[in-house]
Amino acid sequence: LALALAAAGAPGARATSPAPFHVVLQLQDHLVGGAPAGEVRLRVEPEWAPRGAERFRELVEAGFYDNACFFRVIDGFMAQVGIPADPGASAAWRHAIVDDPQGLASNTRGHVTFATAGRNTRTFQIFFNYGNNHFLDRQGFTPFAFVEEGMELIDQLHKTGEGQPSGPGPNQGKLQQLGNAYLEESFSQVSCISSARIVAAVEAKPVMQLDDDAVKATALRDSVDAAGALADSASATGFGAESSFTSRFGLAVAQGEGLPGGATAALLVLTVLATLLLCFRANSAKLQVNRDLEA
Repeated sequence: LALALAAAGAPGARATSPAPFHVVLQLQDHLVGGAPAGEVRLRVEPEWAPRGAERFRELVEAGFYDNACFFRVIDGFMAQVGIPADPGASAAWRHAIVDDPQGLASNTRGHVTFATAGRNTRTFQIFFNYGNNHFLDRQGFTPFAFVEEGMELIDQLHKTGEGQPSGPGPNQGKLQQLGNAYLEESFSQVSCISSARIVAAVEAKPVMQLDDDAVKATALRDSVDAAGALADSASATGFGAESSFTSRFGLAVAQGEGLPGGATAALLVLTVLATLLLCFRANSAKLQVNRDLEA
């Protein structure tokens, strides 16, 4: 009875993961003389990496990735972007964010992750995994999103190879210092993001959801079931009409037939008390029968 009443009157509990959201990237095949290449749709999963997802949201809302180019694209490995077209734009975002816990997602194909230079060094550079780069998981690279649509466009990005001085691609130091002016002069074929925008929110996936009405209804049904079992026992001793009334009364409580929510608990109390009374009367009758037999 106490448990049933507590469930009937207690507020429900809800716990949901942070809401995922979509970001659409408009790609341009080349920095100079390029044409629109199409859209890439990302689904950002804050549950995977809350801090990373929030930082990415802030960067997109600030237009940080507009006209940013993929300066490090290594076939079969990954495609890196995030040094702004205007070198002055990075100053406001150089403060790094703390690492997110690992384990909910891996650096598999299509997953998007912040680049790092060690622990707690994520700022604004991100990369798209071409292959299944599981080894990066152990190095603190925690994915925060995945390519939902348009991975074929990421596959078609201009391959720069490793950056200078290790390879033929753009030198990151010069790009950070000069911005896209450096790319226009020496690496005009790089692919770029013309714009990045957050689109309609995605419905959050519930981790645990206990609806108030559902909790109460379940508790009431359990109580009525128990009351019904007791009433059946009472019916065997000759109180069929009353137990039938009690069962119908309990069913009305469980179904909420025309009852305001505040009356449900009170009706439940009456139902249980009526059932207990029937059981008491049934037991009294049984004792009387036993006494008569003994006599």
